[in-house]
Amino acid sequence: MSYFNRFNTAFCRRTVLVCVAGGALAACATSTPPQQGAPQPASPAVSAAPAIDTESVAPVIDLSRAQAVAPQVGLRSDAPLTYVVKRGDTLWSIAAYFLKTPWQWPVLWYDNPQVKNPHLIYPGDRLKLVWVNGQPRLMRAGDAAPENVERLQPRVREETLANAIPAIPFAVIRDFLDGPRLVDAAQIDAAPYVVGFSGEHLIGAAGHDVFVKHLEGGARDWQIMHIGKTYRDPDTGKLLGYEAIPVARATLTQPGKVAQLSVTSNGREIVVGDYLFDVLPNVWHPDFIPHAPPQAVAGSIISVFNGLNQIGQYQIVTLNRGSGVGLDVGSVLQIMQAPREVPDPHAAGATVRIPAQPVGLMMVFEVAEHLSYALVMQMTGPAHVLDRFTMPDAAAFMAR
Repeated sequence: MSYFNRFNTAFCRRTVLVCVAGGALAACATSTPPQQGAPQPASPAVSAAPAIDTESVAPVIDLSRAQAVAPQVGLRSDAPLTYVVKRGDTLWSIAAYFLKTPWQWPVLWYDNPQVKNPHLIYPGDRLKLVWVNGQPRLMRAGDAAPENVERLQPRVREETLANAIPAIPFAVIRDFLDGPRLVDAAQIDAAPYVVGFSGEHLIGAAGHDVFVKHLEGGARDWQIMHIGKTYRDPDTGKLLGYEAIPVARATLTQPGKVAQLSVTSNGREIVVGDYLFDVLPNVWHPDFIPHAPPQAVAGSIISVFNGLNQIGQYQIVTLNRGSGVGLDVGSVLQIMQAPREVPDPHAAGATVRIPAQPVGLMMVFEVAEHLSYALVMQMTGPAHVLDRFTMPDAAAFMAR
């Protein structure tokens, strides 16, 4: 099972050609490619929007008309006609300003084919609801203009990808990205492990030396990890993998049958038996797009990051489904509170079964084949480990 990627703080700069005011719409599709090796946006495929016809683009003035013309979009009755993006906004929060169903963002957002990476949004951008070919869409002001304005001319807009608003708040997943990874039994069996410490220490920490068995060749820098939870699919009992918890970083100083390493940093105590794994590059794409899964999926929440049982907003949960059933980064799922039995007030000793209830939404941000991690975005009621998740129910949300 491959390791999960982590966040990459070294973002590339990008140059985008956009249009500014001038008369009839001018084509402007040329752009400078990103630097070699730069991370590319991890966005799901969505159908290409038609090229803008300047005669069919007009601002939305009557929101109720837009709701009536396109009820499937799920526009909120209090959606703003224009919105200026602020620092601290996320793609999810902006989608929630406009939509009852934030996962339908790809239906509302207009991907201007004349702009490189048109899904990226930056603080200071002014977004506006417009009619495009008879349908309400959201676009960045300046990406298009009605007829009889000044002629549009291309200009270069230079931004860093790091400045674009993320899909979810990075601050709430930062600790997780430096936290546990999923490993399988074969990886554990092949991993070197700690057998002792210098100076007869019983535990290891920064500044100590550790002695390691089965470290033959390979890298100079290592991550020491402790094996934590065992993940099993509650539906089938199948072993999904093991939680490997980061403990410390160490550098090889003396190779050999029993190698010696110097501990350079630690977040918790190192104990005999802890394993060594390669240090992973920090690579994570923050600019994915919320969307419904491409196919029907259901499963269970099998754990909560940091060992909690009850689930709340902005907590990270582990799911027993992954890319093998079609989940990808940005997939939005509905959290279902498990059915429960309650006493029947008019029948002594009898109970009534209350069916499963939708109580929240979460968005997947890391995926392996049989397991994924999601951030809880909205909660309207309590949920716990082993509660279920399903496809989001657009009809239920639009009825609110």
